[in-house]
Amino acid sequence: MLCSVRTSLRRVKPTLNTPYRSYHNAVAKFTTIDSKGMPITYDTGIMIGDPGESYIYVEPDIGKAIKRAVVSQSEPSSDPQSETLSLKFNHRSLCFTHQYLPLPRIELQRNLGDSKQEVSPATLWLTGNWNAITLDGSPGAQILRLYETNIIRARPIQMTYLESAVFSPQQHKNYGQDDPFQLASILTQKITLNHPFQDGNKRTALIAASIDEMDEQIKDAHVAVATRQWDVEQLAKFYKSITTSL
Repeated sequence: MLCSVRTSLRRVKPTLNTPYRSYHNAVAKFTTIDSKGMPITYDTGIMIGDPGESYIYVEPDIGKAIKRAVVSQSEPSSDPQSETLSLKFNHRSLCFTHQYLPLPRIELQRNLGDSKQEVSPATLWLTGNWNAITLDGSPGAQILRLYETNIIRARPIQMTYLESAVFSPQQHKNYGQDDPFQLASILTQKITLNHPFQDGNKRTALIAASIDEMDEQIKDAHVAVATRQWDVEQLAKFYKSITTSL
C-alpha cells in the first residue's frame, strides 16, 4: 500500500513550541545566461512565506540553473560539489543575485524579511524536493541549517516496507509496535538523534525521514525531533494526520 501526503504541518497542534512556516504559490521573474552568454528571462513558479518571512522555494531546475550560471562565470576555485551557494537580496529591487555577479537573478513581487538594510546576505540550498533561498540569520535559514546538520537523508521508500516491518519478529522483540506510524516515529527519532539502530533495516527505518522528498513542510517536523522539541508520540500523530491510503 502506497501513501499520499497532504500538506499542512500547521494543522498539527504540538504541546511544545516548534517553528511553523507557510507556503504560498507565487510567480518570480528569472534571468540567466544562455550558452552564448546572452541574458534570457522567463517567469517561474515559486513558493513564498507570509509577509515578513525571509525565504522562498524554487524548483530544482532553477537552483541548478543558478549554480551553473555562477560556476560558468567564476574562477576554477569555486566548489562545484557544494550544496549551498552564497547570494544576496536587494530589498529595493527585490532581486536575488550572486554576491559578485549581476546574473543570474530572481526578481520577486514583494519584499522579504524586515531588514532596514538595502542588501541582505542570503543562501541557496541545493537540496530537497524544492530548493530554498533564505536570508542569512533568519528563522528559515536556521531551520535549513538544523536540517542539514541533524537529518540523515534517504531515498523515497514505499509504505509497504514499513508495514512489513510491523510484522517482523525482530521489530516486535525490539519495539513491540503494531501501528506503522508509531513505528515510523520511533525509528525516525533513533536515526535523527543518531541512536544505535538495532535491527539493521535502515531502508525500513527511514520511511518517515524520506517523506520530506514529497513535502518540504516535513522538514519542520524533523527539525522538531532533532532539536528534541517533539517526542515519538507527537511525531507519530503528525505522520498519521498527513497520510491517507490510496
